[in-house]
Amino acid sequence: MLVRYLILFLSLSLFTLNCKAQEQTKSIVDVLFETVETSGVDAAIQKYHDLKKTKLDEYKFDAGELTTLSRKLMAEEHLQDALVFSKLNVELFPENYRAHSNLGQCYLNMTDNALAIQSYNIALDLATKFETNERRKKFFTQNFKAKIYQTENFSPRTEKTFNYIVFFGGMPAGLWDMKNLANFKSENQGHRLSYDLNNLYSNPVPIEVPGKFETKFMGDVTGTFIGGVYREHIEKGEIADISELWIEENWDKQFPENFKRMVTYEGKQYIVPQAFQFNPIWYRKDIFEKHGWQTPKTWDELLALCDKIHAAGYSPFTVAASDWPPPVARWFTILNLRLNGPEFHEQVMQGDIPYTDNRIRQVFNHWSQLFEHNAFHDSTGWNTYGQGIRDIATGKAIMYNLGEWIFESLQDSTAQVMDFFPVPVINPKVTSAEIVHAYGSFLHTKAKNQAKAKDLIRYLGSVESQTSNVKQLKRINANMGIDQNLYTDVQKRLFEKVKETEVLVPLFEFNTEAKLAQAGLEAFVAFWRKPENVEQVLKDWEAKRVQLMTAK
Repeated sequence: MLVRYLILFLSLSLFTLNCKAQEQTKSIVDVLFETVETSGVDAAIQKYHDLKKTKLDEYKFDAGELTTLSRKLMAEEHLQDALVFSKLNVELFPENYRAHSNLGQCYLNMTDNALAIQSYNIALDLATKFETNERRKKFFTQNFKAKIYQTENFSPRTEKTFNYIVFFGGMPAGLWDMKNLANFKSENQGHRLSYDLNNLYSNPVPIEVPGKFETKFMGDVTGTFIGGVYREHIEKGEIADISELWIEENWDKQFPENFKRMVTYEGKQYIVPQAFQFNPIWYRKDIFEKHGWQTPKTWDELLALCDKIHAAGYSPFTVAASDWPPPVARWFTILNLRLNGPEFHEQVMQGDIPYTDNRIRQVFNHWSQLFEHNAFHDSTGWNTYGQGIRDIATGKAIMYNLGEWIFESLQDSTAQVMDFFPVPVINPKVTSAEIVHAYGSFLHTKAKNQAKAKDLIRYLGSVESQTSNVKQLKRINANMGIDQNLYTDVQKRLFEKVKETEVLVPLFEFNTEAKLAQAGLEAFVAFWRKPENVEQVLKDWEAKRVQLMTAK
């Protein structure tokens, strides 16, 4: 026993020393970047080697540092300097697949597609052979395959290219989108397309969006989520009115009225809808049937169901609140919609309502009722997204308030026993509303070729384009002309439920300014972990709102 404690003590001591050493080492990126700007790239490389000899314990010298430096140089248009450091990176770290990928990006930015493809292929080979974490291997191999496809099929962005920017959820969606664009290009000869893909889920809050409206990044057409964050760009005149396309393409007949309202601002349409994902409560139908449980029709029935499930030894709900906290926001959004309606919720999203308002307090009071009825197991406040999925897959938890993308993370055996029901009505006087994460495309008012931009928008809204999305990604698309036999039974019922809903509401984190959204997520997680501190949570959240709104 003494030996075990001694080993544990030594292990903890070494861990502590290692952590302190890591804390003491500083990034070398800024030092080298400043040297490039003041003395040139050769001097910066010499400084890297000199500091590595004399300051090894003070700075970080790994491949990630050189990759970050290269990206920073690329962002500042120092393309040749970025290339020099990227080559040094793969020379020093030949088995680092991210270093080779970064070199590929450098070549791509310098329009050397052949060398870019070569580097991406090396990165793909290294990730396949040496990455031991299966999740990371899957992510990066999909990423590199997509970059290879992008480089083979699209032109580097120049003043003469027609530029398409897309924000998508997950790498498979990005690969489909590129193939869909390639099909458009083959049908419309003379379109020299560049393609800028952005993984929507690289951050819990899409902080990258505003930068894409800067002149040097701006596309001619953008494919993205539909959310309130784009309202300010419409108000600034940066997104073009496409009402005439809605008339020409007869989209009023092809898209449900609630989707049209979702893309309408002050009576004009600015976006064509594409794929969407409904956010109901997903549940294990097999376990419900085993115990004879019925889906609830009222709030009281939902609370009573939680009592039954808990008594049977299960956790009623799971959630992710740790590395990917947006799922906690689903509860705030849907309870606010059920209690106060979508009009009030939109005011909250704009930061116009104090977070200490009694109507918001009512939302948290109902949220607290779920905790009082043991709706969540004790560890959910620290669950990662993957742990939440495992809770459902193993039957530890029976329900999950999440989007339809849950199916993309489940094994077929679990997916086949999943079904859904909407959160029950609480206040029958408010407008019917549901959380629907929707994608669409718009064109920029400064698009170099408005005719080409409109051709692409027409194609993206077409039955042909949206059918290919269904076939490749198994997602529901907004166009009602799609063959309904392509959908599963669950998807058909999801679509019918969405069509009959009066107002479709975007995800919390996509429907407000990024800093406001981040403050909201932090408040929700704090409440989740200590619901008894609700008054302090609301007070702190309101202080943040006042600070952010004052700074505008």
